[in-house]
Amino acid sequence: MLRPLHDAVALNVVRSVDSPAEIPDLTDHYAAAFAALVDAKLHAREPARRAQLVDLMGALQQSVRDARAARGQPDGS
Repeated sequence: MLRPLHDAVALNVVRSVDSPAEIPDLTDHYAAAFAALVDAKLHAREPARRAQLVDLMGALQQSVRDARAARGQPDGS
C-alpha cells in the first residue's frame, strides 16, 4: 500500500525540479568521471581505473538462488 504512494510522491518531487542545480546534495558522478578522463587524455596521462567491477548478472542470479533456498524451493538450474 505504501509503495505506490511513495512512488507517486517521488515522481511528483522529480517533476517539480527545474534543474539539477536545485538539488544541493546532487553529485553527477558520470560528469566528474568524464571530466577526469578528458583531463587525463589532454595531459597524456593514463586515466584512473576503478579498482573493482561488479558482475551484476552474477549478483542477481545469486540473489535469486538465495531467495529460493530461503523459501525451500529447488535451485532451478
